Amino acid sequence: MQVEDNRLSTMKRFFEKSMRHSIYPQEEWRSLFQRLAEDLIGLDRLQITLAEDTKLTESQILRFLNAIKALKAGTPLQYIIGHTSFCGLRLLTQSGTLIPRPETEELVHWIHSEQQNAQAILDIGTGTGCIALALKSKLPSARIQAIEVDDTALEIARENQRATGLDIQLVQDDILRPEGNYESFDVIVSNPPYVLESDKQAMRENVLAHEPHQALFVRDEDPLVFYRAILDFAVDHLKENGSIYWEIHEEQGEAIRELCMQKDFKDVIIRRDMQGKDRMVKASRE
Repeated sequence: MQVEDNRLSTMKRFFEKSMRHSIYPQEEWRSLFQRLAEDLIGLDRLQITLAEDTKLTESQILRFLNAIKALKAGTPLQYIIGHTSFCGLRLLTQSGTLIPRPETEELVHWIHSEQQNAQAILDIGTGTGCIALALKSKLPSARIQAIEVDDTALEIARENQRATGLDIQLVQDDILRPEGNYESFDVIVSNPPYVLESDKQAMRENVLAHEPHQALFVRDEDPLVFYRAILDFAVDHLKENGSIYWEIHEEQGEAIRELCMQKDFKDVIIRRDMQGKDRMVKASRE
């Protein structure tokens, strides 16, 4: 790959030409280029627009070319630059951890709006630590614990904790077979695996190739396995009048409501995301 000269505007044209045969639709090219430029040359979006004649160094050109090659190969941008933004926090991301998504930010905002006085919160399946760390940044007086079964994800969560300086307790445990000793919580939150194995064919190729399947998929025969396990855990570890918050598959809301009712969680709310899809559930103990 060769670039005609070292101006940012030339790199932008080269980037757009390179993306024509990628998995990314044209409406995403501008955003992808801006995020790369922000990371690789340290300019914000306004500066990028105003400084198209900025001269790139050989090192910056090489990093752009390597990033373009990785994007064309399907590597998610967040893995290429090594971080993402979540609720105002800069979080490390790498292959082996699920990339935090905007709908999960909506879940955090919902909890924050309702649980200002929560003293103890548990995040189950924390991944990068995004939910637990975001809640700690918004509710600094709360004691927040987060559990994760995967070694790689847990180490990234620990790195994010160190990088943000936020005080949460990280524990390695498996919610399907929990072994830890836990106190009681005002809030339990989880974004568990919920995509059916049979839905793989409808997902983007770069997601399938790079993001951890154990954090995404469940068997078609038992799609609510994690919700059931979390409810069983909550029976023993959720305080009276406490609440569980979940991210869900858009087609699972009513099934999860029924599951909650079976466990005597009577007050169940299904909430839509900004796209109008059923993507969150809250269940409370009376």
